[in-house]
This record gives sequence, C-alpha cells and structure tokens, in this order.
Amino acid sequence: MQAIKITPGEALNEAEAQEFIRHIDNRIQAHLESVLESEMWRTLSDPKTDPALARAIFREVHLEIYSYQPHVTEASYLLISKMPKHDTELIRNLTLQELDEVDHGEMALKDYIALGGDEEFARSIRRTPAALAFDGMWWEFARSENPFCYMGAMYPFEGLTPEFSERAKRIMLGTGAQEDELGFVVFHAEEDIAHAALVRNTIKRVVMTYPGAAEHIEYGLECFMQLFPLPIWQFAYERALAMAGPGHSAASAS
Repeated sequence: MQAIKITPGEALNEAEAQEFIRHIDNRIQAHLESVLESEMWRTLSDPKTDPALARAIFREVHLEIYSYQPHVTEASYLLISKMPKHDTELIRNLTLQELDEVDHGEMALKDYIALGGDEEFARSIRRTPAALAFDGMWWEFARSENPFCYMGAMYPFEGLTPEFSERAKRIMLGTGAQEDELGFVVFHAEEDIAHAALVRNTIKRVVMTYPGAAEHIEYGLECFMQLFPLPIWQFAYERALAMAGPGHSAASAS
C-alpha cells in the first residue's frame, strides 16, 4: 500500500491529519486481514479443528502475552517520560491509558493457568525470541528513537486487540470454555476499543501540533507490524501442535 505524501519536518493541517488517520487505519485493517489468513487463525476458525487443540493454542498465546506484556509496560513509561514536558495533557492521557495495562500480563497468566498451564513453568521460562524482539522494539524506541514512535505502535496494539479478542471469545465459547478461562479476551474485546479511540485522537492532535511527528508515528506503526502478532503467535501455535501429538500436524489441523 502506497504511503500518503508527508512533507518532512512539517506539522499537518486538519485535512492532512484526517487523511493520515485514514491512511494508518487502512494499514491496520490490511494487517488484520493478513493475520486472519494465517495458518494458525485458519486452524482456529475451522469447525473441524479439535476443541482441545484450539484451547491449547489459546493457552500458549496467553503464555506469550504474559511473557512480553510487563516489558512493554516498563518501556512505555520510559517513552512517555520523553514526551514534550510542557504538554501535560499528552503525558497525562498516555500515562492513564498505560496505567490500565499494568496488570494485563498477570491477567493473561490467570487464563493460561485456567486453560491448563503451569504457573511455575510460566514464571521461570525465558521469553521466546519473537517476544524478546517485540519487547526490544519498545525499549529501542525509548533508547534511540523519537518518542512519538510509541503512538504509532500503541495505536495498532490497542486497535487490533479487541478485533482478535472478540473473535477468540467466540471460538473459545464454541469449545465449551468456562467463564474463568475467558477473562483476558472478554475484557479486551470491550476495553481496548476506548483505548484505541484515545490514542487515535491523541495522534491527530500530535501530528497537527508537532512538526515531523507523522513520520515518527508511521515508523512506529511499520515496526510494530513487522513483529506483531504472527511471529509471536507462531511460537505458541507450534508448541500447541507439539503438545497435541503427531495426529495434530499443521496440515491436518487446518
């Protein structure tokens, strides 16, 4: 998809800001559609997939969330601290939005355990390379990039999560999942819609206020889409297939 024309180093006017938002929304929608065409998601959506395998895949995805989320939160606070200090409204809004995220790793761990996962194992293992790379993106933004990259990555993070969560909830209910196994997806299917709207409105204000901000936001978006979610989910998917045994190969599951 061709990027819109952004004049380097300039703030956007109202019409340009609206077009920029439409542009990144289209990029996120295209990314969503590509994820839904992946082997893992086609396996989950296939009514012929063994419910036990579907539950195992979601269990392992929750383990990945638990492993990366605390580091995303820590790096996010560092990024927010590097925003323009005079813009207290910007810092306040982003801080409050991130405050809602601080316990979500533990929320994912709770569902991982409810789905049959082992807490001691989860708390003792290293992150997968994909989860480490994803966390590294946020820390590298904080270390050496413009802090506005944060919004370019956080916007699709908040925007895609309710899309995936709502679909996951429907699939999980179809497997006979109990309420105590669905806390993470039920919460995020609803809560992150408001978070995405907040970040969207913040992006619009920022690109109209700060010269060059749109370039940094788009860079953050592109980095995010390279790393999330499929590289991380692939580790979860392969673990679930391995645990299910040879009768559940990727070919036979999809």
